[in-house]
Amino acid sequence: MSLVLFEDAMQHICRICRVISNPRGNALLVGVGGSGKQSLSRLSSFICGLDKFQIVVTAKYGILNFKEDLQHLYTRCGQKNQSYAFILTDSQIVVKEMLVFLNDLLNSGNVPDLFPFDEMESIQGSMVNEAKASGVQDLNPTVLWQFFINKVRSNLHTILCFSPVGQQFATWCREFPALASTTVIDWFHPWPQQALISVATRFLEDTDLGDNVEAIAEHMAYCHECVTERSLAFLAEEKRHCYTTPKSFLELISLYKDLLEKKRLALNSNKERLSNGIDKIKMASEQVSELQAKLKKEQVVVAQKTQVSQRLMEHVEKEKDMVAGEQEKAEIEENKTKGMCREAEALNAECKKDLEAAKPIVQEALAALDSLNKSDLTELKALGKPPPDVELVAIAVMCLTADPKRIPPKKGRDWANCKKMMANVDRWLKDLKEYDENNIPQPCIDSISEYVSDPSFR
Repeated sequence: MSLVLFEDAMQHICRICRVISNPRGNALLVGVGGSGKQSLSRLSSFICGLDKFQIVVTAKYGILNFKEDLQHLYTRCGQKNQSYAFILTDSQIVVKEMLVFLNDLLNSGNVPDLFPFDEMESIQGSMVNEAKASGVQDLNPTVLWQFFINKVRSNLHTILCFSPVGQQFATWCREFPALASTTVIDWFHPWPQQALISVATRFLEDTDLGDNVEAIAEHMAYCHECVTERSLAFLAEEKRHCYTTPKSFLELISLYKDLLEKKRLALNSNKERLSNGIDKIKMASEQVSELQAKLKKEQVVVAQKTQVSQRLMEHVEKEKDMVAGEQEKAEIEENKTKGMCREAEALNAECKKDLEAAKPIVQEALAALDSLNKSDLTELKALGKPPPDVELVAIAVMCLTADPKRIPPKKGRDWANCKKMMANVDRWLKDLKEYDENNIPQPCIDSISEYVSDPSFR
């Protein structure tokens, strides 16, 4: 714990130690929140060699949980003979029934129905040997249980940390008188100025304030006292309380340290930005000087380039005249090209005309091909010496259907080779019908030109 032991704090420690060092000594510490009641209670318990016990309040904590905590505490103090300081604050009283148990604990130590019957018997049985050693003659269950309760009361010291703010404290003391009648009350009054200064100085030691620590601590104490005085004036005028507790003074110190840290970070950031800005200005100034020197050199180069550009312009003017002459020649060639284009278009039109004229002939030939059947071709194949025009047509067909790279020579273009072409009538008929008349190789066309021009071919 981070504590500042000023004179008032040490006096409270002495009072608490004196109370809990006595058998069955219980203390009631009364003061506003943040006065240091719990911290001083823990320190006093450590000084007196007592183990500390505090309940842990959760959202579901209730009377049954408190009962289990008391059972655990009674077992340690009575059976295990351990000394405990039971520290309890008013904020940990979540249900009013807890005060009933607490009142019985302080008043007689015997809390009704704290243990089940079987556990009571076990506890009474464990007390037999100790009771005999202590000289107890009558070892009936009631005597053994009272012996256990006496041990608990001797080893258990309850320290209540309550706040007097509001009507709750007065109501509890009136309804549960053991809270005040069986405890020694220690009032925690507002911290004096010297205590405030000591605490502020202690918490500001780790902050870099130079020689101003003492002055700042005194100013904080002065501000806290001024607020306290104004709170009393507000109570007198408006009949309403406005409490200034030691906790609020500690929060003032924390707030000051946090704000100081933030402001210092902001100043350092601004300082760094300013330094960076100055460095950049210096850098920019150096760069400007370098650019000015470079600019002077570049101006000389620009002047030279300007002269070269002027000479180039003069050369371009001369070349322009030459280009004009060449342009006239180009226009003449363009006119010639246009004439050739017109001739090509006329030739294209003539070709289209011839194509249109040839289409009926092609259609007629395809129709004639479709009319052929296997028997016709078999009959043709069987001819020993066909008519000349039939032989001419067969030779032309052989040349057209031949591989462009292996067209039969003129000597091999006779009826015997034609019959070899017709050896398989079915395949030959299929080849004729599947022949692509739109993509006839040029060598094949050239090979039949002499037959096409023959009058008998038509």
